[in-house]
Amino acid sequence: MTAERVVSPVFIGRGEELSALAAALDTAVEQGPVVALVAGQAGIGKSRLLAEFTRSLGSGVRVVEGACTELGSDGLPYAPFVTVLRRLIRVEGVLPGPYRQLARWFPELGEAGDAEGGKHQLYEEVLTLVERVATDRPVVSIEDLHWADAATRELLSFLARNLTQAGVLLTITYRPPETGDGLPGPLLSELSRRPRTTTLRLERLDRQGVGRQLAAILGTEPDAATVRRVHERSDGNPLFVEALARAGERTPDSLRALLLYGPRSLPDSARELLRIASVAGGRVGHRLLAEVAGQDGAGLDALLRELVDRSLLVTAGDGYDFRHALIRHVVYEDLLPGARARLHARYAGALRDSGAHAELAAHAYAAGDCGLALSAAYLAAGQARSSYAYEEQVRMLDQVLELWDPDVWLGGDRIDILTDAAEACMLSGDYARGVDYATAGLAAVDERREPERAAQLLEHRGRLLHRLNATGVSDWERALELLPAAPDSVQRGRLLGVLAMGLLPEVDRARELFEEALAVGRRISDATVTVRGLLGVGSMTRDLGMLAQARALAERLDTPDLLMTVPMYEATLHTKAGDQHRAIEAARDGIRHARRYGLGRSRGAELARYASAA
Repeated sequence: MTAERVVSPVFIGRGEELSALAAALDTAVEQGPVVALVAGQAGIGKSRLLAEFTRSLGSGVRVVEGACTELGSDGLPYAPFVTVLRRLIRVEGVLPGPYRQLARWFPELGEAGDAEGGKHQLYEEVLTLVERVATDRPVVSIEDLHWADAATRELLSFLARNLTQAGVLLTITYRPPETGDGLPGPLLSELSRRPRTTTLRLERLDRQGVGRQLAAILGTEPDAATVRRVHERSDGNPLFVEALARAGERTPDSLRALLLYGPRSLPDSARELLRIASVAGGRVGHRLLAEVAGQDGAGLDALLRELVDRSLLVTAGDGYDFRHALIRHVVYEDLLPGARARLHARYAGALRDSGAHAELAAHAYAAGDCGLALSAAYLAAGQARSSYAYEEQVRMLDQVLELWDPDVWLGGDRIDILTDAAEACMLSGDYARGVDYATAGLAAVDERREPERAAQLLEHRGRLLHRLNATGVSDWERALELLPAAPDSVQRGRLLGVLAMGLLPEVDRARELFEEALAVGRRISDATVTVRGLLGVGSMTRDLGMLAQARALAERLDTPDLLMTVPMYEATLHTKAGDQHRAIEAARDGIRHARRYGLGRSRGAELARYASAA
């Protein structure tokens, strides 16, 4: 039996957009990297536009695609880039190079570097890899930016700022937020201001366009009444036109029923497989789908072929995805609660040993297996931290705290989780939330029995308050009281430095503490404590040589957050000396580096205030 055509074989109403993308690729080749933003509501045809564009390209263009994934309320960290880079490395024949951070994702690249190497090193390696293939005129496609996690948005921003090799076209699709507070907003604003950015906004089809689409789907010219009815009910959305094309007068009254028209017309076995696929939350690999479905071979292939032919699923690498997220949503919501939980449990069972901890946590939680969800969320938090996806780390640690069970062994207790969450908030920029975590940890810790743990939480809370323009001095003073004066320790040296900073402009006491921190750092050979001591003493004595020593040492440490502290002190010192030009130059240089390291919203914003004050 031949499947009825659902998708129009002719691409309707997007000729100007296709020409704009072709022109953008020409500009990328002739002048330098170009970003093409493709905006439009769900179902408007963003993915189809890119598919038609890439289909029109010759063999001399390398196309690599990745999509942000919706799973729960947040995306998976770096999901589209992992897909893009996997193809560049494994399929397109890019030879291994000095990619020590990327080797943490792709073992075939060689020995992995230390996770403490810094997130910016990972970003630099991604940049190097993309620029390495620039001569092949690559089109790098990132779809569904509206689902992107913070780490993906940050890496995308880094690439857009730092790509220099001609030949790269970076295409990005997204849904404009219905309100002004969409997560990709700041990134989109930044990208749209760049000189070589093309923005395409896909509009609804007019009545003539709907008529042409219906004719292509039906294989015959529809009558005027049908065109009018479909245009009015679809509002020109191509996805809804497809759903309404064969519905006739039986058109459902609600969008949910409208989108379920195709899935509910499937044979039972194909419909069940579609339901199983909907529970995956997005793209699902063939092996995982086969394991959850409990079948493989020719029988499974035949069912998948029917779903693909009916344009409900599309192939995506070595797996499948729904042609549109709206279809997946309604299929998933159509499941009865018990069936939904059982399918999530089957996914959780299949993912237990996969290393995909975030996905495992989501499925286990939806299945009601709180113990498994707890342990998986904890592992996912560690995985996110090692990838420098700190907002994702906070999200997973928050889930750990929500599911907390002291009988589930995680290698640490609840206070450890709260401490880690406070630190992750400091790295992600969510300072107020970090204060709440640190305060909860302090309420739980017994400072007489565990003074070092209490001091750690006090240090975190003090630093978070300081970044909120409040005072952390009382927390740091209390932390020092809890620690023994001898022997020297990294923790004590660090506290001396941050307390001295917080005490300014109390010059005498601050200088005494900076000098003590510097002495401790040198005695225990701790570079971080030494840098803070050099910055403090050098600033107070107006010794540019000490600041130069601090910069050289910080650059070797490969810790961008500490490195960005150096231009703050440099700008302040030049301002005190009356050299406004050098102060502004130091601050602006710091801003450029902060943006390069993905610290534009934290350290970069602070440096911008230094520049304006100078």
